[in-house]
Amino acid sequence: MNENHYNKVFDYLKHFTTLSSGSVLLLATLLDKVIKSPRCSYLIYFSIIGFLISIIGAMATYTFGISKLANPNDKSQGWQETLGGLGILMTWVGFLIGIISIGIFTIMNHS
Repeated sequence: MNENHYNKVFDYLKHFTTLSSGSVLLLATLLDKVIKSPRCSYLIYFSIIGFLISIIGAMATYTFGISKLANPNDKSQGWQETLGGLGILMTWVGFLIGIISIGIFTIMNHS
């Protein structure tokens, strides 16, 4: 993979980290200020955990990608690509858990 590809992957991951971080802050504010007695409040916790998993996965992928960029010809670092791929999977799965949980929570608490 070339440097341009890594830049596109990093930009892609930035979107996930921005959306996930903002969602965690929004959910914390909603729980604290807006929703006093929610139904199925455990879905909020699932959502926050999902978004945190997404952030951790993205950060792991950043880390392994940067390390690979530093030594692009080092063939002994194939494990970093594997862990980077696992990080992307974590990013997606965590984000989906977060979005689906908050969607179900919203439907359950609709007046």
